[in-house]
Amino acid sequence: MARQVAIIGAGIAGIAAAWEIRRHGLEAILLDRAEQPGGQLATIRGEGWSADVGAPFFDLAAPSLRLLLAQTGLTPSAVRLHDGVARLTAEGIAPRREFGGNRVALRQGWGALVAALTRETAFWPGVAVDAFHWNSVRRRFEMRDADRKRAVFDPVARRVLEVDGVILAVPGPEAAAIAANTSFLLPIAEPLSQVTAEPVVTGVFLVPAFDPGFCVLEGAPELALRWLTLEERKVPGRVPAGQGVVVACVGRELSSKLVQLSESDAAPLLWRATADILGLPAAEPLASRLIAVGHGETPPERQAAIPESGLPTDPAGIPFGLAGGWTAGPDLDAAAGSGRRAAAAVLARLS
Repeated sequence: MARQVAIIGAGIAGIAAAWEIRRHGLEAILLDRAEQPGGQLATIRGEGWSADVGAPFFDLAAPSLRLLLAQTGLTPSAVRLHDGVARLTAEGIAPRREFGGNRVALRQGWGALVAALTRETAFWPGVAVDAFHWNSVRRRFEMRDADRKRAVFDPVARRVLEVDGVILAVPGPEAAAIAANTSFLLPIAEPLSQVTAEPVVTGVFLVPAFDPGFCVLEGAPELALRWLTLEERKVPGRVPAGQGVVVACVGRELSSKLVQLSESDAAPLLWRATADILGLPAAEPLASRLIAVGHGETPPERQAAIPESGLPTDPAGIPFGLAGGWTAGPDLDAAAGSGRRAAAAVLARLS
């Protein structure tokens, strides 16, 4: 039986780690409290339309994402917004500017990358791990399910799940809670507690087509908007003829209010704010979806205190690794790279 590595957290860092584990012949198991993998890399789909949430573009020079795309056979498409890009500021719309030619996007959407990286990986949804135990004699891990208050159970094998290695790839505050409950991680529990996280709500609205004359990609602290059309040279997404999609990414203050509401109550509030900024009629959109994810960030002065390898010193050679944007940087490429490095550390300790 192939050795097993559990990856806690199925965002881009966890997915990249699982892919690397599988490439080296080991079995990867992704565990996440969410019902689908991808984290912030989500493609929202409606009847006849789809739209990416999260970052719509990445830099062609991004080494980790470029490698993952090459390994999965997906091809990024060069994107130039011919109408230019406007920045939404507190004072209004700032002058347009053009994107550089090295900005690329996935024509198939982020969902295609998530699907390619997880196609042959076991994904266990709805599992919120809050601690794990390292058996130094048997050299195996057990994990505890926070919701069920017992060890994570393998329903197929009909026994408690035991794995040979673990990669922790959840947002900083979740990692801090797990570290506080895990004896060999206590040395990093305090620095992990310095990582902040806040909800980020994204609304996707299908509306009758209009031409705002620009695409808003960056915004004031409270609202950033993107406009998707069917034109292939613009933001990737599938939109029916005569219609368009507005993607609204909400800032911290408004997000903290929206996450306390049901989607049926939150969506109209966000739509009214969006329509007001774009000068659209306040009539209800043709369709809407809301997604809320956590976003973690590490204060720069604490960065050096949180090693990706897991522990400052590890004489026992425990096959464990840390991954995530808060270990390496806030962008997608840094998070993906941290997952690959965490997998390499675990693989080295299992060899």
